[in-house]
Amino acid sequence: GLSADEELMSLISYEMQAELDRTIVSFVNTNATQVANSFTPATADGRWEIEKYRTEVIKMKRESVQIGLDTKRGQGNIAVVSPSVAVMMEEVGSFNTAKQDSGVSAPLMGGVAGTFDGKFKVIVDQFATSDYATIMYKGADRRDSMGFFAPYVPLSFTKVTNFETGQPSIIAKTRYALETIPGVSTPISNDRAKTYARSFGVDFTGTALARG
Repeated sequence: GLSADEELMSLISYEMQAELDRTIVSFVNTNATQVANSFTPATADGRWEIEKYRTEVIKMKRESVQIGLDTKRGQGNIAVVSPSVAVMMEEVGSFNTAKQDSGVSAPLMGGVAGTFDGKFKVIVDQFATSDYATIMYKGADRRDSMGFFAPYVPLSFTKVTNFETGQPSIIAKTRYALETIPGVSTPISNDRAKTYARSFGVDFTGTALARG
């Protein structure tokens, strides 16, 4: 088994990765184009609630197409969603009378939940304070995206002795840069980055997924 130090470093590494993941999700949502109109399943057409959820699929695909038109690179292929939206996508996939391919299974701690409709890689934002969906395009080349993640100091651990208590301690250290791609109007503008992602709210009022 792992020693106490190894277990501690494993835990620290996990927590730091979770914090980094949260930073990247926030980066994507901050730099995405904010679509004015929210999606409201309760007012969508359909006989059953899950049929109404299928309208959300159309909305996602419409934003995906718009990303392709704006970037001239490719349509949206990643969906960053709140947990309730992930549940909605999962249920749409299991509703046999209106089948929509879905391999989404929302993880407890967020992260990659699966693939939706053979098109969208689904990432769950477990810390979302409201329901939303952000559709984003990421090309095969790492430069073909809304921004760059550049870790210039890899995560490292150093065992030290706390000078105040005399107890053994561990210092975890890493440094990285996270920035949007060069803009069109000016290099520091995020106008080009905004074309790579589009975000809109989802209002579950009047549905089984309404926030209690």
